[in-house]
Amino acid sequence: MKKIFYYAAAIVSLTMMAACNSNDSIEESLSPGRKQRALTITQNVEVMAVPRTTQLIDKGEDGLGASWEMGDIMSVYNKTYPASGYENVTASSSTKNTTFTGMVTCEQGDILRFFYPAIGSEGSVTGTAGNLTLNLANQNGTLENIQQHYDFNYGEATVTDVTDETATANAGTTDNLMAICKFNFKCDGAYLKSIKSVDIAGVATTATFSLSARNTPELTPGEISTLNVACGSNDKYIYVALFPGATTPTFTVTTNEGIYEGSLPSSTLVAGKYYNVTVSTTRTGDAPPSDDYVEVCGVKWARGNLMYDPVNGGDAGFMENWRIAPEQWYYVSSLTESAKDNFNGLYLGEEAYSSNIYGWAGRTEDYSARLFYYYNNWYETNSFEYANRGDVAYWASHGKYRLPTSTEISFLINIASYQYGYIESNGTRIQGVLFTTPNGERVTNKTSIRLEESQLKNGVFFPFAGRVYVEEVYNRETRVSNYTSPELQETNVSGYYYGSIDSSIGNGANNAYHTSSINVGLSITSSKLGTEIPKCKFISQSSSSASYGTVTYSIYRNKIRPVLCE
Repeated sequence: MKKIFYYAAAIVSLTMMAACNSNDSIEESLSPGRKQRALTITQNVEVMAVPRTTQLIDKGEDGLGASWEMGDIMSVYNKTYPASGYENVTASSSTKNTTFTGMVTCEQGDILRFFYPAIGSEGSVTGTAGNLTLNLANQNGTLENIQQHYDFNYGEATVTDVTDETATANAGTTDNLMAICKFNFKCDGAYLKSIKSVDIAGVATTATFSLSARNTPELTPGEISTLNVACGSNDKYIYVALFPGATTPTFTVTTNEGIYEGSLPSSTLVAGKYYNVTVSTTRTGDAPPSDDYVEVCGVKWARGNLMYDPVNGGDAGFMENWRIAPEQWYYVSSLTESAKDNFNGLYLGEEAYSSNIYGWAGRTEDYSARLFYYYNNWYETNSFEYANRGDVAYWASHGKYRLPTSTEISFLINIASYQYGYIESNGTRIQGVLFTTPNGERVTNKTSIRLEESQLKNGVFFPFAGRVYVEEVYNRETRVSNYTSPELQETNVSGYYYGSIDSSIGNGANNAYHTSSINVGLSITSSKLGTEIPKCKFISQSSSSASYGTVTYSIYRNKIRPVLCE
């Protein structure tokens, strides 16, 4: 329910109506005069005037403002005639006061009790024979989640003025059963951020509420336990719905930076009230592994390959359709329109993965975390929208990640420990190499073993993802180019990964040619473990030519495992 939060119960206007829908088998079992009718519940009190909203909005010390939303469902229970069970009505508009429609079994004088959210709302409300069980589990720390599933409200109305097909009833106010809390967390004067989960001990996570009670129903919280809020909101606060009553809560807050503990003094939460509280915490234990990176030899590598993925792409902060792969061992095994993770050097936008673009753009200096606009010349730019050349990882992530430099790659080659092995994922065996920070003496193991997910938490795994190339056949006389279809080469045998070009490696005749400029990348080959794992390979475009006829280019497309910008 999108209710009005103030330091009092929310007052609402409810109207219910629906078309007639006769049901002979039901009518035969009802007492004389009682049947399914289109019911209208009218208000008999003035409604508070607040701005219309479509979601709960924090208004600071004033509380929260809210409204009904089209499609909201309430359950109706006829206390006078419990045999009718629970019947639902649905909001027809997104306003403070709306019309609810639905068939309700009733006759004149019946007492109706209604409850929001409806029974069966993702497990937060269950009920049998007039008794409801309320469950606070599965909250995610957002107002939207609370308003849809945990904003428990109760109301009552008496049926009057029935006709054969319709009835009306008078309703007063609805009672909000919950306390809504906004918890901020601080440690050493600074707000915690990137909150992943919060465990709140010392609160009730379940309660009972009897719509069949003789008098006004009362909320009865269950035993004191611990509520887990797995939010992942990447913010410094959470919203939580809690049952009213005495509590002495303690908090365990898990963030990307570490685990923190805090507590609040004993207090009594009041139904219908909004609490904005800051909790002081202290850090305990070591920082958990970050979802954004894994650090090896001082370099923070992404936990997956960069991908262009129109189906599942669009990570927060990324360019549209771009993302980091969900696991370190995930890669796309072929180039399709639904997902791509092979790229063309330092081309950006559609040219990054286009079959009609070949080669690199002729830069010989390091371009990690740099963007350019190219039109007959190179112009460096800070505009992510304007740039058409540069670091594709930096561009796609809006500056969160970048290409690794040759120096950073050399840390893996010359300093990191490594283990050759494979991952079992959904019945598929994926070969690769796991690099880790040495714990003392460096370990280099070329014997293949099965790698467990727990091992990958502390290392960077490069799967043998192969590479893609296309060939261009260029007719000098007709000026027509024909491109072959891109194909993945050497799947599960070798892996090729882009790095940024470094001026220190710009030696050799190939640098004199635009079509043969050199990239530095990581090449891992399983068939030559003795010398080839690991090594830094210079990935260059090869070409052959004839005086007349055609020129054939092998155009390499490699994977990208970016590093975190700091």
